[in-house]
Amino acid sequence: MELLHCARKSHTLILEDDYDSEFRYSGRPLPSLQGMVDDAPVLYTGTFSKMLFPSLRLGYVVVPRSMKDAFTSAKMLSDFQSPSFEQAVLADFINERHLEPYIRRMRTIYGRRRELFIHALKKHFGSRVKILGDNAGVYVMAEFKTNLSQSEAHARTFRNGVSLEQLYWPGKAPPPRAGRVSFVCAFAGRTDAELPLAAELVASALL
Repeated sequence: MELLHCARKSHTLILEDDYDSEFRYSGRPLPSLQGMVDDAPVLYTGTFSKMLFPSLRLGYVVVPRSMKDAFTSAKMLSDFQSPSFEQAVLADFINERHLEPYIRRMRTIYGRRRELFIHALKKHFGSRVKILGDNAGVYVMAEFKTNLSQSEAHARTFRNGVSLEQLYWPGKAPPPRAGRVSFVCAFAGRTDAELPLAAELVASALL
């Protein structure tokens, strides 16, 4: 509330990217800044690509009422490429009240997969793995104790058939952290049978 008050006082807009907020697996959902007060000075952005499926290249922005016309005009000037057919189908999907039941069902499925994957990692690594971040989203950030460097660990897991997301891209060398490597691990798109196998393959590469 203090941040919203400060933004209004200084005539500043807050850009709120509420990425993956639908998939929170413990506790009450965190409220968005945009919905805390009426006509909040917030540009609230999101995407249906993660919520529904990646090939649905549709995002959205919720803007203050006073900025609606400006954003509509800017969109028309910059991009006519958002597919009309997909937008119409998505609008029907939402208006016919299918979206909320879908999110609830997928939250249960993803939560189970997340728990299964973390359990498998801890089974193989024990105290040598640390799960970082909140209990939410469709990824797990994991820190492993190993004698390998970050690049060596990434190469070995890839050769074992598991692709982990590096925290540092080529050209941006990670700071030296002796004995520790960190990766972002996607679990939502894998089956219940694949996740324990993936954890086993990561362990055989890093241990």
